[in-house]
Amino acid sequence: MQILIVDDELPARKKVRHFLEKMEVPARHIEDIQDPLEALEMMRNTTYDLLYLDIQMPRMTGLELLQNLEHDHRPSVIFSTAYDQYAIRAFELHALEYLLKPYDFDRFKRATEYALERLNQIRERDKVRDLLAHWTRKDPPPDTIWVTHGSKFIPVQITTIEMMEASGNYVLLYVGQSKYAVKSSMTQMLKKVGLPQFVRVHKSFVVNTQFIRELQPKSHGDLIAVMKNGERIAVSRTYRSDLL
Repeated sequence: MQILIVDDELPARKKVRHFLEKMEVPARHIEDIQDPLEALEMMRNTTYDLLYLDIQMPRMTGLELLQNLEHDHRPSVIFSTAYDQYAIRAFELHALEYLLKPYDFDRFKRATEYALERLNQIRERDKVRDLLAHWTRKDPPPDTIWVTHGSKFIPVQITTIEMMEASGNYVLLYVGQSKYAVKSSMTQMLKKVGLPQFVRVHKSFVVNTQFIRELQPKSHGDLIAVMKNGERIAVSRTYRSDLL
């Protein structure tokens, strides 16, 4: 397990590291850094499993750091801050926990144990998914993706996927009235579907052009893709040329 601590205050970083050592968390590597911009680059180049993140820091807040970090690179996050007014936004960004400074060891331990439990659940579910997919069909056709449906795994025809949305460490697949979460980055999922009609229109969204009803112009060169299911997806200028 790789852990990163981002806080502009040295005593706060030392406290997190000390509590992790006291808990004997099985981390392969623990790093800490005070500069959020440097931390952003580190996370783009190294895969971290767990991030302890302050909010009020010079140059960039912890919320801004997470917003600027591509979903493909986001670890599980525990916010650690002296401000309670950011809690709602933190959980909107899929934070696992919100530690309010000053916190004691017991509070830190509960938050960290919860995060570790969630990480283990994800790993175990991924193992089961891979095993079931292997047992069910050794050589699945290239137009099929296996997804979780309750306690089972079912095949989804790639051509029936209307759109995809990045959500933390998952990609949400929209198929008719159903929505399936698959543990994957958007980049990996685009390679898996491998069909030209799947076009990225936003850093968090990919659409199947076969399911676009119309494109509506907005200001500054942006567009809105109106899907046949009624969803309205913003098409940013960055990806407009990929669609038109």
